Amino acid sequence: MSPDIPTGPDFDPYEDPIAKALVDVVVERGYEAASVEEVVERAGVPRAEFDRRFDGKEDCVRTVFDAFATEFERRVGLAYAGHPDWRSGLRAAAYECAGWMRDNPKLIRFGAVELLAAESEMVRVRREQAFAFAASLIDAGRADAPDPKSISDSTATMAIGSIIQLMIHRLQSGAEVGEPRRLVPEMMYVAVRPYVGEEAAREELTMPPPAGDYSGGGGPEPG
Repeated sequence: MSPDIPTGPDFDPYEDPIAKALVDVVVERGYEAASVEEVVERAGVPRAEFDRRFDGKEDCVRTVFDAFATEFERRVGLAYAGHPDWRSGLRAAAYECAGWMRDNPKLIRFGAVELLAAESEMVRVRREQAFAFAASLIDAGRADAPDPKSISDSTATMAIGSIIQLMIHRLQSGAEVGEPRRLVPEMMYVAVRPYVGEEAAREELTMPPPAGDYSGGGGPEPG
């Protein structure tokens, strides 16, 4: 049941001064207004260091976004793979994801809001790859389904869309501000119901968090 877990990124974006400065500047000023000069100044590195590593602002954004996304996928994938069955693995992955969201609200804004203005095809593709990775963890449930052939190829993608809408609605309503982990039971209900049915899905509404540290940690948020 183990997913194809990515190896870590080429550099730790949580510790890299340019990556941290980029996130801060883009979130504070917006993608269009953010400049390489301000990023370099905030990072405290020479412009030559930036030019050595990146071919301009868009390349920097793409590279940094990819590093954060890869590290996120690695953490979630490891949480998933550390359990012997699909539902417990998916539950651990969901708590890891929710913990990461709680600890990194600035990164969520960076990737999900501000980079929409980048109009970069490579950034868009990388964002879709992150969604596809999450969907692959959900779709592993077809092996547990009574009739796997009855599960549509779009089932996992639709589940991801429903979960995102649930999270947006609940967080914007103020019901769960600051603690997305409280949404995990509902997220799990939505994810597993198409595969194992209503009765099993309802069990997820009262399941406790898994043992272990699935907090989404692993590095301080930029800024």
